[in-house]
Amino acid sequence: MCDFYNNPPKNVEEISTYLRSWLQEVDEGPLKVYKDQMWVQRYGFRRAFQIHGVYVSTTTNQHLFHVDEYDWDSATQEPNFGVWDDFDRMIAGVSVAYAKLWKL
Repeated sequence: MCDFYNNPPKNVEEISTYLRSWLQEVDEGPLKVYKDQMWVQRYGFRRAFQIHGVYVSTTTNQHLFHVDEYDWDSATQEPNFGVWDDFDRMIAGVSVAYAKLWKL
């Protein structure tokens, strides 16, 4: 697993590597409804006080990434890191978003 605190990522590619190393399969929780689709969490990790979750649509196989202090409330929250066609595009898009947030 990549060590963010002792060796922080320096670019988008390193962020992508870190995300892939941190994401762990999780036990499927309850189905969530978002935009008339059912979503189930497949991957996640906790960093500091934030839960990072990857949810997969049971009908389209799209992936969404959401970060929050608590579990994603699909009834009241938009996914704050977007919905992506597949896992690899999600990792790439989330990595770019983090690079902008961290001003890399």
